Amino acid sequence: MNLNYLDPKIDLVFQRVFARADLRKDFLNAVLPLDAPIESLAYLPAEQAPQVPGMRFSIVDVKY
Repeated sequence: MNLNYLDPKIDLVFQRVFARADLRKDFLNAVLPLDAPIESLAYLPAEQAPQVPGMRFSIVDVKY
C-alpha cells in the first residue's frame, strides 16, 4: 500500500496548514493543558536582542 500525504512535521507543510489564525488557536487550545483558552496570537521576531550588552543573540520558536 502506497500512502501519499504531507508530513506536518516539515516546517513548510506546518506553515501552510496553519496559515489561518483560527486553526492555530484551535490547535494550540486542543493540545496545550492551559487553565484559560488562548484568545489571540502575536508573531515576534525570531531573533531576540539581548537586554545586557555583550551577551549573545538568541533565536526562539515559541515565547510565552
